Amino acid sequence: MEMVSKHAVLNGMDSLLNTLDLLDMQMTLRINHTVKHKEESLLDRMDVLHVSLTHMEGKLERHLEEGDWLATPLLRKIAAV
Repeated sequence: MEMVSKHAVLNGMDSLLNTLDLLDMQMTLRINHTVKHKEESLLDRMDVLHVSLTHMEGKLERHLEEGDWLATPLLRKIAAV
């Protein structure tokens, strides 16, 4: 039966644990980067939506005060409902 030194086994286990720690750190960094990128993208979309809604709100208020709207196919469909 072949013998393996305790020191060699402990060094091998230490090496495996270090590799697992590095993999864990890499995965964590990638996940954090992806989440941050998605968060920034979502915040950008929310800003665009807010600007669009503010613009439409201004248009609605202006048209409520001034009267009729210019006819478009979409507005004709909405008016027919």
